[in-house]
Amino acid sequence: VVLRYETEATFLRYHPGDTRPQEHRLHAAAINRLKWLLQLEHQDLRILSMDPEHYEPWRKDQGLEDGEEARTAWAAHRLMTMGEVEA
Repeated sequence: VVLRYETEATFLRYHPGDTRPQEHRLHAAAINRLKWLLQLEHQDLRILSMDPEHYEPWRKDQGLEDGEEARTAWAAHRLMTMGEVEA
C-alpha cells in the first residue's frame, strides 16, 4: 500500500520541508508508474489517498505522533475498515 497525496496542500501538510512546485503531482506520477511496472510483473500495488479528515482523528485517538509509522498504521486500519484486507 502506498499513500498518495491528492492536493498540494495535503502533500505540504505531511511533507513541509519539500516545497518544490507541483511536487504532489510528481509524487502521484511516480506512484502510478510504480503500479504499472508492478503489474508487468503480475504484482499488485494498492494506492490509498491520504485523507486528513480520517487520519488526524484516528491518529489522535490512538495517541500517535504524526510520522511514517503512524501513516502506515492508519493505511492498514483504513483498508480494514473499507473491507479491502482481512484483520
